[in-house]
Order: sequence, then C-alpha cells, then structure tokens
Amino acid sequence: MGKNESKQSMKHTWRNIWIFVLFLLIGVMLTLMLLSPVLGRLTQSDRNIIPLMYHGDREIFDKDGFSYIRANAEPDMLTSDENARWQVNTDVDLFKTAYANDKGEITVKSLKDDKIIAPGTSNEYEFFIKNTGNISLSYTMLLDSVFTLSNRDLPMQVRLRSGDRWILGSESSWVYSESLSGIIETGTVDVNKYVVYTFEWQWPFEDGRDEALILNDINDTVIAEAAVNEDVTFKLSIETQSVAAPGAVPVNGNGIELAEPLVLWNFLSRVLFPAIIAAGIIIILLALFRRPIYVTGFIPAEEGAGFNLDKKKTYILSGGRFVFKKVYTGKRRFILGEKECLVRLKYKAKIEGITFETKDGVLEILVGRKVRAIELYMLLAESEIIVTQNNWAAIDKKRNVITPDGVKEPEDKQNTTPGGLHINKDGYFEITTPS
Repeated sequence: MGKNESKQSMKHTWRNIWIFVLFLLIGVMLTLMLLSPVLGRLTQSDRNIIPLMYHGDREIFDKDGFSYIRANAEPDMLTSDENARWQVNTDVDLFKTAYANDKGEITVKSLKDDKIIAPGTSNEYEFFIKNTGNISLSYTMLLDSVFTLSNRDLPMQVRLRSGDRWILGSESSWVYSESLSGIIETGTVDVNKYVVYTFEWQWPFEDGRDEALILNDINDTVIAEAAVNEDVTFKLSIETQSVAAPGAVPVNGNGIELAEPLVLWNFLSRVLFPAIIAAGIIIILLALFRRPIYVTGFIPAEEGAGFNLDKKKTYILSGGRFVFKKVYTGKRRFILGEKECLVRLKYKAKIEGITFETKDGVLEILVGRKVRAIELYMLLAESEIIVTQNNWAAIDKKRNVITPDGVKEPEDKQNTTPGGLHINKDGYFEITTPS
C-alpha cells in the first residue's frame, strides 16, 4: 500500500528564480516611473551629446558618461560705436564740424562749429556687434541711408566692409549711396566675440569726365549753396535683430559649456541601477547554485520523535522515515536528542548521485548538480549520528533513480527509490511505504 506523506514540485526552484526576476523587473519599472520626468525623449544632438529631455528651457543631457542640466540661455547682443550703445533701430549722423586731408590738414571747417557737408569732404565710421550673452547668436543687420536735403541728389559715394571682407564697394572702388538702400548683412557671433564694420563715404571734388564733370561741378555748387540755408543731414540707418544660433548651447566667456551635474540622477543611474541589476544577478546565481534540495531518509528513532536539521524541525514517521523538504547547501547539523552529526552539503559537477568525502574532520556530502532529492540512511552511535556511505539513493531532474548499484530510468514518467521516495506523473515527490 502507498501512503502520501508529502509533495514537492521539481519545478519549485525555477519558480523561485522567476519570482526573483519578476520582483527585480517590478523594482526597475517603478524606479523608471518615478524618474519619468527626468527621462523624457531621446534625440541626437549635433554636438556629440545625447539630449534626454527638455524641462522648460533647461535641457538635460549626457556627456562623458554623466548627466547634466544646461544653464538657462541668456542671449544679449551689443550693437554700438565708440560713443554709445545703440537701440535696435539707430540713425548715425555721419557729418562732422571739420574735415582733414591725408596729411592731417583741415580742408573744410564750420564757422559755427555745426556739422557741415561740402565737396571734398569724407568720413569713416566704425561700429561693431558684440555677443554679451551666454549663447551664440545669429544676427541680421539692415542698412539704409537717410538724406534730408529736399529735392536734391547728393553725389555721395560709399563703401562698407567687415575686416578684409567687402560688403559694398571694394578697396579700389566706390558706389553711389543709393546702393546702400536695403543692404542686408547676416552672420553669427560667438559668446564674448564681436564683429567690426567700417562704413566710409566721400563727396569727391571731381566726379566724371568732360560734360558729366562740368554738370557735376555745377550740381555740387548748387547743393553747397542750398546747404547754407537748409539743415542738411546724411545719416546711416542701422536695424539689428538677433536670435540664438541653431544648435547653440549656453557657454561662458572661455567657451566652456554652462551646466550643472545631476547628482541624484547620476547616483541613481550610475550606482543604484547597476546595484539593483547586480543584486538581481547575485540573487539568481544564488538561487541557481544554492537551490534547495529535498532531503529524506531513515534513522532508528521512535515514531513522533523530534528531529532537527539546524533550526528546521520535523518528526519521525513510521519506519524511522524523516523528511526535510527544502535544504540549502553549506554546513548543516542533524540533531536527535543529545546526538548530533555535522555535515557539509555541496553540489559538484560531473557526478551522478552522491559521493562522500571527509575534509577537516567534517563529512562532505557531494551531490550531482542534476540531483533534486536524496535519501540517506543513518545510524545512532553512543554520542553521535552516523551517515552511512554505502547505502543511499538520489533522484535527478530527469526522474532517474541513482543508487550505489547504478541508475534506474523512469517508466511512464514515474520512478521510486528502494526506500520509497517516489515521483509521480505530475513531477511531485511522494513518500510511499515499500511493499
């Protein structure tokens, strides 16, 4: 007759492993949910930096293995000459009270110290655009000329350059002032840098040849006489606008990016997350290498007597049978009353069933890695418990029963040890009393 004493699933170990994995994944998912405002969207930048999110105007990005939050962009552009800072729209009066030739000699001078214009006069005006903010700027400058001498065409010649680059005219040529109307200049200026522009004009004494020269001289005289009675002005109109350059980021005056490290996020992503993953891996490895094993057997003791394996307690069944459903590897102590037996339970690759060794005075029970249950036979000495080494049985994951006499393969997915440890069709351990 068979008697069901206990049931143990052979898949119990793997079930525990998957439970560990599930809890690990849940922990990671919860952490990511809590940090979702930090993660945002993942895009690729043009500066070999991976942006993670936008929080208002402050961008969070990864660089050199760490996360940073970018400083707020503070664009500011200074457009000015040597005298004053301009507004967005500025008119510059280009006339002077006196004019000198190349030798420094005064050729034209106002008697009343007011600004004058006359044939043979010229002027050079320098202004600049400077980036005084913390981000590279793209700017647009619209130039135009303003004349206030009514119904007269001033024979002004102009040219414009930025450094060695000519925008209007050239080193050897001038253009009439009408060409200045609607000139648009664009460019980009980095933080703490500036672009210098030089505007030149002249009213030449003689312009043209033959009849054109005569007519121009007459026109010069007429204009000069009209200027005596009228408020004549010649102004340069300058309108400037600027925006942050595409892809630009805030930097200081030395070009170093302005950003602060995200201490908490760096800790979470560089320390906590790897620690969680490492802990999960360790847990899984421990579960694999320290999986529990089903330990049963026989000991000559009265039915109902208490029998301990360390702190695990069971009770002796009929025939001296004992059962410990889940036992982990390591040092273990069997205790029956005043008698004890110290053993070391270890898994060992490339063996079937059980082998025994004595190391440092401790009996080592070496169990094959495929073994899921062992059946031991014990004796009682005067003061100790003895594990017999020539009588044992084991069952591996393929339901093979292994004894000192060899291997017995399962029949119809069932198998039983000589002592009555049985595996049913569902993969559960059962204890039966041998007939």
